[in-house]
Parts: sequence; structure tokens; C-alpha cells
Amino acid sequence: LHSFPTRRSSDLQPAADLVQYVLEHGDIIGLTEHASLISRSGEVYQVADSAAPLMNKAGEVSGVVLVFHNVTEQYRQQALIVAHEAELRKISDILPGPVTREDRDGRYLFASAAFEQWFGIRASEVIGLKRSDIIDAALQATIQPYYERALAG
Repeated sequence: LHSFPTRRSSDLQPAADLVQYVLEHGDIIGLTEHASLISRSGEVYQVADSAAPLMNKAGEVSGVVLVFHNVTEQYRQQALIVAHEAELRKISDILPGPVTREDRDGRYLFASAAFEQWFGIRASEVIGLKRSDIIDAALQATIQPYYERALAG
């Protein structure tokens, strides 16, 4: 199973020919990301695609099976998530106090820019660390009731 290295959707330029590649090499090409199909009407679809050789009785490649999976909606949803996260980061970064998002184990998933001003560690370096790695025991004891309230819903 091989990934096909020349598939691109960002520039909508023609990609290398999957069929020709499979016919020449006899390899199965796995689902590739970032590929696009342009319909006759001009609509662009994001697709994950694969190609596999069809073998004749002599073991020679005699054809190719192509499979296209329409992932346009998933791409649209992902773009919305990225846009919303950027908007939330802008909002949280203008607040004077730190804003964080943590998992249930207290590991930081997000930290605003103010985190560095308050705790002396860059927000990007906080991700994956636990609250106990950053905040001393006295401050943790003070804020623990707020965490418990948030976790309780």
C-alpha cells in the first residue's frame, strides 16, 4: 500500500495520473488527503481516493479500480473549527487574566497569551502540561473549588 505523493487540492492543479501509476507499477495507492475533483459544472469536491490494480489470470495488471470518497463536508467542518478557534483565541488573548482549557486530568489543551504574563511560561509551552506542573500548591488550593464547580457542570 503506497501513498501517492503528488496529490494536491490547494492549488487545483492537475495531479499525476493515478491510473497510469497503478498500471505501470501495479501498486495499490491508499486513500490520499487533499485531493480535489472538479465536476463538469465547475463545482469542486474534496475527495479521499484510492486505486488498486486488477490482475488477469497471468498475474499482469489489466485494469484499475478507483474509489473516491467525498470528504467535502468534513473539510468544510474542519475549516469552521479552525476559524472559530482563531476567533476564540483573539477574544481570550485580549482579556487581562489567563484563560485555559484543560482535560479532566488537568492537562492544558489551550492557554491564552496572558498565561505568560501571570506564570512566566509561554502559552504554546503549556499545552500538554498538567496544572500541577505550573501552579504551586497554595494557588491550586485556592482555585480548586472553581475547577470542581466547572467539572460538575
